[in-house]
Amino acid sequence: LPLYLPLGLLCGATAVAYRVSTAVLGRGFNALERGIPGAGVRGVPRQWHAPLGGLSFGLLAALFPEVTYQGFDNVNSILGAEGSIFQS
Repeated sequence: LPLYLPLGLLCGATAVAYRVSTAVLGRGFNALERGIPGAGVRGVPRQWHAPLGGLSFGLLAALFPEVTYQGFDNVNSILGAEGSIFQS
């Protein structure tokens, strides 16, 4: 029972972080679409957001393949790894 308070605080902090991150990303995509009017930089049309996101994710996946969840084999290898608390 005493662990419910820290768990609740952790869940609340995670919810706040998620809400803030979605707001920041939303403002970022709006700025990407608007561009920089004073500097003469045109914005990126909305239909290009998804291809640019795919390209960004592909580059991120090339550097860090772990982000492309490959199914349960990797989870099982982590859970069965030496030193894991889940190892039987």
